[in-house]
Amino acid sequence: MTSDEPWLSGFVELVAGRLRAVAPVARITIGRGDGVKTLATVGRVCERAVECGATRATVLVAIGGGNVGNITGLCAALLFRGIRLIQVPTTLLAMSDVVLSLKQGVNITGVRNGLGTYYAPELIWADPRTLETLPAAEIQGGQAEIIKNALILAPGQIPVLLKLFRPGGGYLPGELTAMIDLAISAKSAVLRDDAKERNAALVLEYGHTVGHALEVLAGGTLSHGFGVALGMRVAARVARRLGMLDDAHVDLHDQLLSAAGLPLGLPETLAPRAGELAGQLCRDNKRGYLRLDPSQIPMVLLSAPGVPALTDGIPLTGVDADLVLAEFQAAFSPRGAGARLADAPGAW
Repeated sequence: MTSDEPWLSGFVELVAGRLRAVAPVARITIGRGDGVKTLATVGRVCERAVECGATRATVLVAIGGGNVGNITGLCAALLFRGIRLIQVPTTLLAMSDVVLSLKQGVNITGVRNGLGTYYAPELIWADPRTLETLPAAEIQGGQAEIIKNALILAPGQIPVLLKLFRPGGGYLPGELTAMIDLAISAKSAVLRDDAKERNAALVLEYGHTVGHALEVLAGGTLSHGFGVALGMRVAARVARRLGMLDDAHVDLHDQLLSAAGLPLGLPETLAPRAGELAGQLCRDNKRGYLRLDPSQIPMVLLSAPGVPALTDGIPLTGVDADLVLAEFQAAFSPRGAGARLADAPGAW
């Protein structure tokens, strides 16, 4: 299964040709964008697979970015109550984040990844050469998750990233491979003992509370990586407000994002909807881990790079929604936002 992204066509045909040498192959295309990440798409794909002759011996192969991987993963988990899955990620975000987790899921109204399960692939094959044809924004979206992994799990790699990143992109294959290696080593270390991300691995949700909310409000026009980047800026400022994080480490967040060429301001299309953020935060998928007042939001916060703040032994903190909203406004005011969208046309 793949999407209809134009830069994928040649690689998909290459993989399909290799697979046809050993088994019959049927290609299923799901379209592009966050709007296809739904249960309806899962149903359509499963029905199409059966029409093509799928059996319990069938292998579903996901070729594409994070949405393709998530949708195919959920299809594999559900079809005939579970068939084999192979992930072939073709974006930096998918290689460095999505396929490293067992989480397979789709969105429901107002909730990112509201339906899903945990399901392991038989094989993950990442070929960095597929990254050479990606638009710059696709690379930057992946870099946001790599920055996240360094901040929460591998602070010793931060100087390496600052040296490696270039706002203008244009990375060599070896440089992209180094980024992927960093993400794999950092993320796999915490997932090894918490594969379902319910304890220590909840730290991987850093930046996702506000990030997911903004993605929903944007209606699919804000990529996941860019949402996480904005969410990390807010999380850092919330931690500072609570006396956990100092100014230098808050500035470090912006320094890393700027080094990768990620804009620090809200997209202009999202700014008018900022007032809806509070309602969206109340739907955060981390609710239920802690006993919180209805006015509190569970967030992953840091007291220093690599040191998450803990409550009852898990890396979540209950934060008053009003405080989150105040720091959101501060982060994206003209003074706090740094480069606005107008300074980086097309980056979103």
